[in-house]
Amino acid sequence: MTSATPYEITEEPALDPSEFEYSDEDEMYASDSSVDVLGSIRSLREWGRENLAGRVITFTGDKGGVGKTRNAIETAYCLDAVYCDTDWNKGNGSRALNWRDEDRLASPMLTGLTTGKMPRPLSGARYGRPDFIPCGEDFENGQPPQQQITDTVVKWAKESGRCLIFDTHPGTGSAAYGVIAASHLVVCVMKFENETIEALEGFAEKMRGHDVVVLLNEVKMPSDRHMKLLERIVETYELPVLTPIPFEKSLKERAAKTAATSAKKLAKSKAEWMTAMLQVATEVGGRVA
Repeated sequence: MTSATPYEITEEPALDPSEFEYSDEDEMYASDSSVDVLGSIRSLREWGRENLAGRVITFTGDKGGVGKTRNAIETAYCLDAVYCDTDWNKGNGSRALNWRDEDRLASPMLTGLTTGKMPRPLSGARYGRPDFIPCGEDFENGQPPQQQITDTVVKWAKESGRCLIFDTHPGTGSAAYGVIAASHLVVCVMKFENETIEALEGFAEKMRGHDVVVLLNEVKMPSDRHMKLLERIVETYELPVLTPIPFEKSLKERAAKTAATSAKKLAKSKAEWMTAMLQVATEVGGRVA
């Protein structure tokens, strides 16, 4: 599958606005004649379950607030993979999927990596979310050594027969390095901002020897300076760039504890974002299949 850069379109264009109509609920949804994005997501989930067994993918980045968790959750759902959370912050993916650690003695992720036994993932399909293994604040101080994490993740992937998609704590550390060492693909999520682009260069240097791709999130209109800086880094380190994810305001205000790609109807306002998310999941799956 062909990766697209933010300055070169090599895949299908975004959906044509003329292919949409108003529903009775006064919200614009894709008509039957439009590209069946939701149907394609359902097909991709079947393909992922059948073809990605034992694969490990990590979503990471040196900076927080770049959309790493949202993209990891959506990709996990689209590929019917297990979302594995190793971010202990309050705003982590586990909480986004409606899991709270306040009344629990230990988080399943910490228990599993400590004992070596993979916890049974919380079922997600009926709730519109990926199956997932949650993480809590106890992981920050209780996380096992790096090599133990690597060995355990490799064991889980082999024994579970599932694709595992890990979401790391922002920055680097033993947990992040441990998971990355076990990964078939590392997805570095970033925005077109000075700090995140500059951080990419340092991250790329640390990740030499790993299969790393770049995912640009919440893309608006980048400046020429940002474009030139990014081009220099991806060319120097030979980093493929996935299809960019456009900015979608509604995701910032979303209350549902589900994957947005699990929607039953395709709202026009989300069509561009949903199409790009589908393409990213397809590209990610294709690279590790």
